[in-house]
Amino acid sequence: MVSAIMWSGGAQASTSVRRHEARRNGYATGYPPCSNQTKDRLRPVVRRVRTGANTTLYGNCSVLLYHRVIKLESDPQQLSVDPDKFNDHLVFLKKNYNVLSVQQFDRHLIDQTKFPENAVLLTFDDGYADNHHYALPLLEEHGLQALFYIASGYIGSQREFWWDELERLLLLNPEMPGTLTSSIERIGPFWDTLPSPTELRVIYERFGRTARFAQHTARCIARKIAGRLTR
Repeated sequence: MVSAIMWSGGAQASTSVRRHEARRNGYATGYPPCSNQTKDRLRPVVRRVRTGANTTLYGNCSVLLYHRVIKLESDPQQLSVDPDKFNDHLVFLKKNYNVLSVQQFDRHLIDQTKFPENAVLLTFDDGYADNHHYALPLLEEHGLQALFYIASGYIGSQREFWWDELERLLLLNPEMPGTLTSSIERIGPFWDTLPSPTELRVIYERFGRTARFAQHTARCIARKIAGRLTR
C-alpha cells in the first residue's frame, strides 16, 4: 500500500502544517500527549457503556462458527466435529436456545429490533464438501438453518487449503524425502535428516503459526517433496 498526501492552500494547508509540526514534536495528532492518554483511558469505558446500551436496546445473538462435520483420523487444526456430536449439538441448541434462521437474523439487523433471549446463529466457514454431505441433512432433520461462507475460488479446482496441504505433505505422507532444503527467504532449510513424526508435527505447527507465509510455504514444500519423490 502507498499513501500519498496532497497539499493545498488555505485553511486546509494550515491544518496540515500544524499536524505535521505536531507529529515532528512527538504528538500523534495536533493535541498534546496528555489528551491522547486521556482518550486511551476512556476508550474502553466508552466501549463497555456502548456495548451495554446496545445489549439493553437490541439484545444480542451468539454466532457459532463451524468448519467441518465429519469423522477424521487426523485433524491437527481441530476443525472437525463428529456427525454424531454435531447432532447432539443441534438437539441441545434447539432445546435450550432460540436458533435463528438467516432471514430472522438479517431482519433483526435491518429493522434494528431486539434479538430474542438466548438467540443463536449457526455458521460454517470455508465450504468443505462434508458441510453438504453431513451437516446439511442433520440441519434439515432438526428444522434448523445455518449460514455457509464458501471459498468459491476453490470450487471445481484441485486446490487445497494451505493447512490441508501442509497436513497431507508433512503428517500423512508415507514417503518423506530424507533431506529437504530451501533457499527461500524467511523459510530457510527444512531438514537435513528425516524427522520423526513428533518433529514433523512441530514443523507443521511452526509453519501454521506463520500464516501470512503459510500458503506460499505449502506450495514450496509440495514442489520440493514432489520433485524429490519423482527422481
